[in-house]
Amino acid sequence: MHVVKTQFIFTTPYIKWLTEPKFVFRVQRGRDKSNTRIYQKPTFSTASSQKARFRTKLWVADWEPKYSTGGALQLSGLAAANFVIYYNAIPKTGCRSIARAAAFLSATQAMDTRFKLTILPEDILFNEGLIRQYVRQVHPPAIIGGHAIFVPFSAPQAYSSSIPVKYVNVLRDPLDRLISHYYFEQNGDSVHQASFFTVGTKMSLDDCLHDEVCKNKSYDKILKRTINQLCGARPHCGTLSRRAMLTAKRNVNHYTVIGLTEKLNTTVLLLERMFPSMMTGLHSHFRKTEVASLKKFKTLDKLAPSPATLEILRRDLAFEYEVYDDVKRKFDQLKAEMGL
Repeated sequence: MHVVKTQFIFTTPYIKWLTEPKFVFRVQRGRDKSNTRIYQKPTFSTASSQKARFRTKLWVADWEPKYSTGGALQLSGLAAANFVIYYNAIPKTGCRSIARAAAFLSATQAMDTRFKLTILPEDILFNEGLIRQYVRQVHPPAIIGGHAIFVPFSAPQAYSSSIPVKYVNVLRDPLDRLISHYYFEQNGDSVHQASFFTVGTKMSLDDCLHDEVCKNKSYDKILKRTINQLCGARPHCGTLSRRAMLTAKRNVNHYTVIGLTEKLNTTVLLLERMFPSMMTGLHSHFRKTEVASLKKFKTLDKLAPSPATLEILRRDLAFEYEVYDDVKRKFDQLKAEMGL
C-alpha cells in the first residue's frame, strides 16, 4: 500500500436530494487552486423524438466551508468495487445525512477506487423502465440515490442491468416519519422551502385529517409513501393495500442492508462492514458531519398531534408497521451477526 503524506483539502457539496438532483463536485489538492478536479454525473434527458438518451451535465451544489482530512491520502489499497449500490431512500429517514457523509468519503478516496455518488432525476423516480436505462449508464463503483421505487434489476426484462446491483435503505418509525414528512411538506427545513403542493394550504395534521382537500392532496400521498417505494412499479403498488404491503415485505429480502433512523450510527457502521471496498471510513465522516446534518435537515415547526389524531395515524399506518417490524427484526439479526 502506497501512502502519500499530503494534506487533502476539498469543498463539500450539500446534496439537494429531492428538489435538485444534480451537483458538481470539486476537489483541490494542496493550496494550488488551479489543480482542481470537477466530477460529473450522467443525467437523464428526453430527446425531441421521445427516445431516451443520456448526457453528462455538471451537478449543482451549495458550497460549504473547506474541510481537511489533516492526514495521509491513500492512493491504493482495496480493489475497486465492481457493483452499484441502489439507495431508493424513503423521505425523512436520514438519507441526506448519510449522503452528505458519503460525499465526504468519496472525495478522500484514491482515484482508482473512488465511487461515484449520483442522484436519479426527479422525473423518473417512479418509472421502472427509465430507472433501468439510467442505471445501465452508470459504471461501478457507484451509489445511485433518490426517492425512487424498488426496481428488480436482476429480472429478465428489457433494460435489465448487466452489472451487479446491491440494495440499501433506511426506515423510520412510521408515526415519526409521517409527522415529520407532513410538516416538511408544509414548512420545509433550513435548506428546503415548503413543497409547492402545500403552499397556501397549510394546516395542522389534526385539521388536515378533517379536510378532504388536504387529506387527498397531502396526507394520503405521505401515508402510503414507504409501501409504494418498497413495493415497486406494479399497479397495486400505488395503493395502500395488504397486497402492496406483502409485495414490499418480499422485496425487503433483496436488500443487503435496511437500517433504522433511530439507530443511524449503527446503520452507517453496517454499511461500512457490508461494503468495505466502497464504504470504509463512512462512519468516521458521518460522525464528523452528524450534528450539522441533523440541524440542517430538521423539519421546521412540527406540531404534536392530539391523542385522537395519534389513534387515527396508528390505525392508518398498520401496514407500514408490519413492514417496519419485519425490517427491525432483520436489522437486529444482522447487527448481532456483525458483532455490533
